[in-house]
Amino acid sequence: MPPLSHTNLLPCAVDGDASSSGTPTPANVFWIDGGYFDALRIPLRRGRLLTRFDTAKTPAAVVSETFARHRFGSREAIGRRLRLDDGPWLTIVGVVGDVRNQALDLAADEAVYQPLAMNPWHYVRLVVRGTGDPDILERPIRDSIRRIDPLVPIFHVQPMTEYVTSSLAQRRFALAVMTAFGGLALVLACIGLYGVLGYMVTLRLPELGIRAALGASAADLLRLVALRGVAMVGSGLLAGAALATVMMRALASLLFGVHTVDLLTFTVAALVIGTAALLATASPARRAASVDPVSILRG
Repeated sequence: MPPLSHTNLLPCAVDGDASSSGTPTPANVFWIDGGYFDALRIPLRRGRLLTRFDTAKTPAAVVSETFARHRFGSREAIGRRLRLDDGPWLTIVGVVGDVRNQALDLAADEAVYQPLAMNPWHYVRLVVRGTGDPDILERPIRDSIRRIDPLVPIFHVQPMTEYVTSSLAQRRFALAVMTAFGGLALVLACIGLYGVLGYMVTLRLPELGIRAALGASAADLLRLVALRGVAMVGSGLLAGAALATVMMRALASLLFGVHTVDLLTFTVAALVIGTAALLATASPARRAASVDPVSILRG
């Protein structure tokens, strides 16, 4: 079974572990054969991998690092025995790297790998590693299997990227909805800022007219209104960054492999919001620069 396809949890007891005398803690079990570890680039940490000589007569198993750490701590796992459900005792012959078998945002679980010969009735999934477009490999793989046995049904052929995409579908949807609301909030913020600055310019028209009458140039008036807008945007960005830092901790469950506080993301977001807000100040600033002091003072 490839990672992210589904889990097969079985009670797993460890020989000599008093805590296993009751209900054993379950582990994710895989029945494998051939170059499964090589195909998925799962590294061997200690011991050896399974071979064709590991059969029901010499039952063996390979466990993940998480399994070895949780069940044995600092003790050596190789040579110890475990039993899955009511099956025979298996001797641990190797420890391999962890794999996120259930979901990318969940920690690696305890995994036990045993030879496919220990469960010959279990349906088989082939894992093939290739280069280039994975869809091109589907036809040769089907043809190779049919040459061996034309009666074997072949189904559910898909690249590993689709397993990853399926596991992320829920979170992609949630993040897409959040992105849409974030974009809407940005638009509303720009509209609100435009309205506030426009109203501010209307209230300050007498002041701006007096400044123009006393010799203030259009550039001076433009700068006055623009700086007011920059101050408003700057204070809003600082408050937003503080709130975003707090909210990102609440969103940590939707992320994996990403730090909750990403300075690059914050910087890009601040630049986008700042640019949009400054564009929203352009029209009120131009209106202030075009103030006619005579008409203002008369009226």
